[in-house]
Amino acid sequence: MYKYSTRFTLFLSILMTALAGASQAPPKQVVLRHDRFFGGPYSVAGQPYLIRGDVTSIGNETFESVYLNYQVDENEVQTTFFDQIGINPYFPFHYQAGNHWVPEETGEYLLKIWFTGLNGAPSTEGFSDTLIKTVAIYSDLPLRQLSLLESFSSINCGSCALVAPVLRQMVEKDLDKYAMIYYHPLHYEGSPLFQFNPKDQTTRKELYDITYTPVSAIGATYLGGSFDVTPAMMDLDRERYAGFDLSGAYAIENDMLYASVDLAYFAAFAESEQISLLVAVTENEVHFDTAPGSNGEKDFFYVMRSFLPDANGTQLLPEAPGTTRQFTFQYDMSGLSLNQELLSVLAFVQDTESLEIHQAVRLTPQPFDPTNTLNIIEGSIRVYPNPSAGQIRVSPEGNESIHSITIFTLGGKKVYKSEQFTSEQMLDLSHLPQGIYVLRAQSGKNILHQKISIIK
Repeated sequence: MYKYSTRFTLFLSILMTALAGASQAPPKQVVLRHDRFFGGPYSVAGQPYLIRGDVTSIGNETFESVYLNYQVDENEVQTTFFDQIGINPYFPFHYQAGNHWVPEETGEYLLKIWFTGLNGAPSTEGFSDTLIKTVAIYSDLPLRQLSLLESFSSINCGSCALVAPVLRQMVEKDLDKYAMIYYHPLHYEGSPLFQFNPKDQTTRKELYDITYTPVSAIGATYLGGSFDVTPAMMDLDRERYAGFDLSGAYAIENDMLYASVDLAYFAAFAESEQISLLVAVTENEVHFDTAPGSNGEKDFFYVMRSFLPDANGTQLLPEAPGTTRQFTFQYDMSGLSLNQELLSVLAFVQDTESLEIHQAVRLTPQPFDPTNTLNIIEGSIRVYPNPSAGQIRVSPEGNESIHSITIFTLGGKKVYKSEQFTSEQMLDLSHLPQGIYVLRAQSGKNILHQKISIIK
């Protein structure tokens, strides 16, 4: 057994104290575990950045009270006291700091979070390790469009049959906010849903290290039992700024699906980061006359049929903020027993190491144009003011002329159409509910897309 000198022990103690922050005493024993942090990697200057997450007691006592401490760079430590918590060990406590951090300037900041004063202990006595996050602040970022729920299920799992309709109803209650992909990755059960696409099922299962069902994932926000998923948890994932913006459309002709995705960079990332664009095709409803498994399920929803090109996605290269790239995909559906009228196409950007989903969107269905299958571009029309209360002007830029305009919800539902004009036009959309919509303009052989916001 090694023995350390008194001088080395003193040096080690000083070093640990310095690393933890001058206001935090090193914990005698770590009994509070950082589980999840919901702040996100990006935010906007001048806007509150919420310090919130989950912390769990792994001791033997009921979790009653604690001090939350956070520090940005070397600025003053901010402290929030929580009491009357009353949570048993190994149940998460959802915290949010009372004093919001409002970054004033763009740049990268080092955020440190730790907990002290557990259950009446001195406020300087530490009980957790220090969570350290790098947060990049920009002058402008889009919000996340959708929260994506990935559900892993089984045809021979009774619990899966119970929770499946609950998850579906939660998502369908607000399709403008939520989206879902349903997997059946356990091939040994002989699931026909697994046989739809064994390769992509397995890739997503291995990404999240799924070994049992029912399990759900909401990016990096949640990974665990499906019964614990709530709308509030989905909103935690969605109500943050995104480093990317996505839009696009798809068309189907002669058993071939054509898709185009426009991706705009708003944030920078390092070459070492594994950031990928994934495009998933789901069948919104699959019915069997006889239940294929032992749990009695006959109807399955938002079933994953394919990723384009596959579930490894298209790895993105670092680009300067403001850069836009277009990606095109094809999916041959010939010989597949699927209902093409019940397909949805989702695009999302994910860090496949941290599992953070940076942005997600439904692609807009459009009529097939044999002369211009994939010429879907963005930015050749001017829409102003945007956001607006509903009165907007649409004008072509350059030599463009617009023949028709269609407005869709983010769920792909058509809510407005105007035809037969070639110059600037005023649109009255004041009858639409507040929200984000997709404006699609037909201009010659091009399909032009732009997001618009209606505010009341």
